[in-house]
Amino acid sequence: MSKLEQLKTMTDVVADTGDIEAIRRFHPQDATTNPSLLLKAAETARVPITIFGQEMDIATRGLARMNVMMHNRAPAEIAQRDVIA
Repeated sequence: MSKLEQLKTMTDVVADTGDIEAIRRFHPQDATTNPSLLLKAAETARVPITIFGQEMDIATRGLARMNVMMHNRAPAEIAQRDVIA
């Protein structure tokens, strides 16, 4: 058993990267909501990607939209609604 497999039996392993190819090697079972990692993944994608998101709070929604614009990631749709919806 590799060290990575041993570690996976005791804890959750996090791949803190936006490199889709690097993540794919580890077969992740969870996803991230980290905006920086999502934007980095979209930047390095080989195909066009549209970013979708939602925020309940209108101020946080505005910050999310501004973050997307600052990273030149149009189109993006950040809706205002409950994140559990």
